[in-house]
Amino acid sequence: MTKTACDILIIGSGIGGLTATIAARLSGLNPILLEKRAIIGGSSALSGGVLWLPNNPLMQRDGISDSRNAALTYIANFVPEGDPGSTPARREAFVDGVAPLVMLYESQGVPLLRCDGYSDYYDMLPGGCAAGRSVEAKVFDVNRLGTWKDKFTPQNFPVPARSSESAAMTTLGVSWKGRLKAVEVGLRMARGKLMRKSLVSAGAALQGRLLEVALKLGCDIRTNAGLVDLDT
Repeated sequence: MTKTACDILIIGSGIGGLTATIAARLSGLNPILLEKRAIIGGSSALSGGVLWLPNNPLMQRDGISDSRNAALTYIANFVPEGDPGSTPARREAFVDGVAPLVMLYESQGVPLLRCDGYSDYYDMLPGGCAAGRSVEAKVFDVNRLGTWKDKFTPQNFPVPARSSESAAMTTLGVSWKGRLKAVEVGLRMARGKLMRKSLVSAGAALQGRLLEVALKLGCDIRTNAGLVDLDT
């Protein structure tokens, strides 16, 4: 058996795993990411790819009012106290980590967009935000992954539309906004086909962009490599 040394071992290639791999590499560490399946992306690549990031820089740039205190107040109003997975320290770490995360993504060429009209689920609660705190990645061409395209989780949604676009298109039968958005997405699909692009959106777009960054940084990513045992 071949022995390999690393500074940090990361299990799973979802959003958390790929982000941790990139962050470790940028910190000067030698990470290894293990994925038990033959393809990269995890369930994150099949998800909507929407990230709930309170008081994020994109909101600030658009002049949307939010604050650390408002975010913590909102969380406290719908997450039960006493849950070991949601201690006050963890909540604060999550909220305080939003800006550094967005800056990390943007510094590595992962563009994020606000999900217009995607309000907090319980925006009527204290600290809630009707304008929404969610963000998502821009549509991505998986052909940019080169040979890794075949190792990337295929998207299960055939239309390369962002969440806000999908919401608008549900009204195409009754509103001009929905019709215009459907035309916009349709033109994107047509241009993509003409340019031989393989466009994906939602979770697949974010995961594709993160994988592209990790590969450019020379990260050690291994498929068909499930964790059997951890000897500490």
